[in-house]
Amino acid sequence: MLPAARGRREGYERALREAGIDPDPTLIYRGEGIQRSGFKASQHLMSLDAPPTAIFCGNDRSALGAYQALAELGLRVPEDVSIVGFDDQDLLRDFFHPPLTTVRLPFAEMGDRAAALALDSDAPAEVHLVHCPVIHRQSVAPPKGR
Repeated sequence: MLPAARGRREGYERALREAGIDPDPTLIYRGEGIQRSGFKASQHLMSLDAPPTAIFCGNDRSALGAYQALAELGLRVPEDVSIVGFDDQDLLRDFFHPPLTTVRLPFAEMGDRAAALALDSDAPAEVHLVHCPVIHRQSVAPPKGR
């Protein structure tokens, strides 16, 4: 698993624990980070005896596949299932109806930091964290009956 994907999964699990929820491994689907993976994962999740009311996708491409799978199953975003993506990819933004709530990667800041580190040959090898804000759009709603 790529470090970024591992970090996203670990962050998801940490957020659940902080909310008093034990992560359920049956609700975690490891895919390739492409549209087809999001489609397959969503089909699998919605076939469970107790399907989730929300799906957190590892990237926006997977979220697009999730939208398609839910539509094929006759489910609506966010009325039936909420979806959150990760990346806030400009090229995909127009394909989401309703607009996707997602976590934005600060690409300019990441590029600036990478360039500065590349130019500083004396910089120690270390992990740099950047703030990734949640961009609230229209793909999330409270679960039905709650």
